[in-house]
Amino acid sequence: MSKSNRILTLTDRQEEIIAELVATGRYGSAGDVLDEGLRLMREHESDYAESLEALHSAVQRGFDDIEAGRSIDLDDAGLEEFVRDAGRRAAERMRAEEPGHVRAKR
Repeated sequence: MSKSNRILTLTDRQEEIIAELVATGRYGSAGDVLDEGLRLMREHESDYAESLEALHSAVQRGFDDIEAGRSIDLDDAGLEEFVRDAGRRAAERMRAEEPGHVRAKR
């Protein structure tokens, strides 16, 4: 990859952070710090886009389920019970996945 010189204006805090990171020895130069920062931003943006797509897909599946009659009507009390039960089931699954947890056979 070719490198060209660019002029960037950094805040005092940004310069301080870059200098601290280079001083650790983990990065050889300010450019290395910027490269890593940009790589992390690209990774974050990619993860965000994937999460957004998954959310859109889940919402669409929900709408499709409603249109297909695969839904239930709940009043406020029913919704509270449903959410409580879902939380209880999620907590049980998380406990079952803890290291050292022994599942009872059914």
